[in-house]
Amino acid sequence: MALSGEKARFSVRRLTRKDANAAAALYRAAGRDTAWADGRGIAAACARGLLCGGFAPGLTLCGGLCGAGLFPALREAAEKTQLLPRGARLLLPPAGAPDDGGLFFQILVAKAAAHGGPVWMPVPVRTGGAMLENCFAAGFVLRAVRPLHELRPHYFFECGGLEVKTAPECSIMVPVSDTLTLSRLLEDGLRGVGLRALQGGPAVCLTDEEKGVRQDESGNSGELCAARRRSGLVEAARSGG
Repeated sequence: MALSGEKARFSVRRLTRKDANAAAALYRAAGRDTAWADGRGIAAACARGLLCGGFAPGLTLCGGLCGAGLFPALREAAEKTQLLPRGARLLLPPAGAPDDGGLFFQILVAKAAAHGGPVWMPVPVRTGGAMLENCFAAGFVLRAVRPLHELRPHYFFECGGLEVKTAPECSIMVPVSDTLTLSRLLEDGLRGVGLRALQGGPAVCLTDEEKGVRQDESGNSGELCAARRRSGLVEAARSGG
């Protein structure tokens, strides 16, 4: 599959056994956030046709949809989160060169949509910040921030399947940089449904998937204040206008 226009020289295809070494090298180069991607698991995923790669002309991007069981370290870490439903598939974040325009990610999203079962995507907090906009644009819902392999914190997105309110009047904003507050509010039942640019940087738009989050005239949320009190936090978050 060749992408048109400026990406005409960039092609995407399903990886095979012969691509396993190159794919494993991309995951190794990504550092500690992808240390779970052992060579044996990558080889098995390639042999089963579960990974796809972007070529320009050599392999520059790799990702796919697979069960956590292919990677023992990932499976053990995922089970400890007590978050993923049994039988859920994981959409692996792309490893390799920057995915300019998110074209490769769109192909991965299409694979997830075609799966039909529960699909979750772990995105590393430290190195995956650029992925957040793509995830929200694809309709993914941020459900939690939990440690994964080697206790590296990850955003956990549910890939579709939820209908949530996204109107500004039933949303609150938490800066992406405030990972602790974001994590605690997600644990309190709020859901991340988008990003907004605030003066201090990007913020996650949070909402209650059941009833929305009502804000007063100052932009504060009563539910947010209560949640922050339960989390031992004092400041009330503001919507940023």
